[in-house]
Formats: sequence, C-alpha cells, structure tokens
Amino acid sequence: MNNRLVAMLVVALVIAGCGKGKQADSVADAEAAAKAPAAAGADVVAAVLQSPGTPIAKLGFVIATRPVVGTQSGLRLDFSAPEPAAMLVVAEGDGLAIDPATARANVTLVTAGTTVSHQLRFTPQREGLTEITVRLNSGEADSPVTTYAIPVLVAKAAAGG
Repeated sequence: MNNRLVAMLVVALVIAGCGKGKQADSVADAEAAAKAPAAAGADVVAAVLQSPGTPIAKLGFVIATRPVVGTQSGLRLDFSAPEPAAMLVVAEGDGLAIDPATARANVTLVTAGTTVSHQLRFTPQREGLTEITVRLNSGEADSPVTTYAIPVLVAKAAAGG
C-alpha cells in the first residue's frame, strides 16, 4: 500500500474509534469536540511524504477544529529542518476552498532544529475524506519540490444550521 492510503486508513480508524460510547452523550460531546481549538502543546501529526529524495523540511500539522462543510477551519503547519532553510509553501486541496491569503507563504527556518509554524485556513465544500497537498521548495527556478499529503475528514453541516 502507498503512504497516502495508509495515512487515510489510520485517520479513518482513529476517528471511527472515537465514536464509541454512550449514545445520549455523543451529540453533546461531538459538538464540544468540534468547537474546541487545539491546545498550544497539542500533539503534532506528521504529514505523509509523497515525493522521493531528501525533503527540504519535515512537515507536521494540527487541525484546530473539526472541519465541517461550509465552515472555515484552521490548520497549523509546523516546519522543521536539520539546517536553516528558506522555502516557498503552497497548499491546495480537492473539495476545499483554501483561503488565498494563507495558501502561499514564505517560511524561513533561521536556526537548525527549531520549528516554524504557518496557519492555513480552508472551508470544506463536501463531506468525507479528502486531503490537502502541501508543496515546499526553495523558491528558486528548477529547485526540487517536496510534496506532503494531509488527510482531512470533513463532517456534514448540522441540519437547520
């Protein structure tokens, strides 16, 4: 199996496992979880590397709120590298309207081993499993591109909402 499929299956299994419990409390718990932002020290999930070769940087992410169709969501992208690096970051997604102001960014890792974050905003257009593709390169002509995939599970909009 390829990395993308494995990542999507893992996300689906984790989310499916989170749905077990008392039915009476599930609606209130789901609404609270969907609105709760990720804590500053929340666990960062590694994005799935899609390109061959040595990546320009490692990419991790934290989804701030559970994505819901038609509602803007936030995604924190965390970049780290063993050496200082300057890179152009470009994000796109199928079935996701990514805010143009956050879809492209110049990110600079000044000190080796540190992490630099970028906030990405997007609005899901349909329910289900999709992904955000993030491409990194030095911004120079013909520089190698590192591509990552981030699986995103989108919930349907609440009825009457």
